[in-house]
Amino acid sequence: MLAILERTSRQQPRLLVVEDLHWADQPTLGHLAKLTTTVAQYPTLLVMTSRVDSDPLDEAWRAETASALLTTIHLGPLPPDDARACPGARRREHDLRRALRRTAVGNPLFLDQLLCHADQSQATAVSSSVQSLVQARIDRLAPMTGPLFRRPLCG
Repeated sequence: MLAILERTSRQQPRLLVVEDLHWADQPTLGHLAKLTTTVAQYPTLLVMTSRVDSDPLDEAWRAETASALLTTIHLGPLPPDDARACPGARRREHDLRRALRRTAVGNPLFLDQLLCHADQSQATAVSSSVQSLVQARIDRLAPMTGPLFRRPLCG
């Protein structure tokens, strides 16, 4: 990965995105520490995301990457007024909207997906996690005969 980064960033600046660090194991976090310190030498921006409540980048990890310029941005949950203003939130029944906002606990992606796939007749069957929502969507998919990415996932 580091050799690829070095070679390709000489051609043009790069953006590397590593999402959901809260799922990373210790060897992966070690590789990301090395990547973090290496990125500083190239025209590359490394963006890593993690849940605030289970952020694995502890003091030891930050000490290992002390030579790199790190900026941490803590994003809180989506405020209730903003959740009510989300597209799709106004097209649902009041009780369902409230249940979806409560289930999403301020997670904009989860709220968007809940709103996108909520069925008004199933207000009591609101998914309790992004994983269960995705699994339910996969279970509802019809077999495809053409290319995989031809059908939109939402909308």
